[in-house]
Amino acid sequence: MAKEKPAYRDNLEDILEFTEGRRLLTLAEVARYLGKDRRWCEEKIFKPCGKTVKDGISAMTLARQLA
Repeated sequence: MAKEKPAYRDNLEDILEFTEGRRLLTLAEVARYLGKDRRWCEEKIFKPCGKTVKDGISAMTLARQLA
């Protein structure tokens, strides 16, 4: 079993606090959370994990991508 990255739990906690407990984020929410442009988020966050913009992204996947 693979171990989680050190920053994963902190990232997940922060994301869930930002979304008030919701576990699915839209592209706009990810962009606002990261303070980045939507196009940057689509290229760097959504595409590497195989998600499309209309699918959204789970808080767990985002935390893993950021760790």
